[in-house]
Amino acid sequence: QASCVQDCARHPAKARLYLSWLPSAAMPLDTVDGSATAWVLVATAFVLFMTPGLAFFYGGLVKGENVLNTMMMCIISMGVVALPWCLVGFSFAFSEGNSFVGGFDYVGLNNLEEEVWGETGLPALLFVSFQMTFVVIAG
Repeated sequence: QASCVQDCARHPAKARLYLSWLPSAAMPLDTVDGSATAWVLVATAFVLFMTPGLAFFYGGLVKGENVLNTMMMCIISMGVVALPWCLVGFSFAFSEGNSFVGGFDYVGLNNLEEEVWGETGLPALLFVSFQMTFVVIAG
């Protein structure tokens, strides 16, 4: 019995069928800046690692019996804050709206999967992730 990879190699039409459910990655590669993208990926990882660092810092400020609870509150906040940011926070912060709050253009990260963010040369979802790391560390 042939594996899926071998079957796809012999029949490209089947490969397209297997992969048809994936979102298309038709981002215009000539507008993506590879070096900026690589640096922002590294910077995103660095800022994301600040959250466990902050957990250890807060854990050192409390009594020994409360260290685990304090550290877990920092780690759990990563998920609690990231979900609302992706659903509505990014849209309120970065889409067109009024002078007080942004609009609903990017609710649920809609219309961002194939976009380059402005003049930055970064994929839009990478920009969302980079901004989200700061939301997580502040939350």
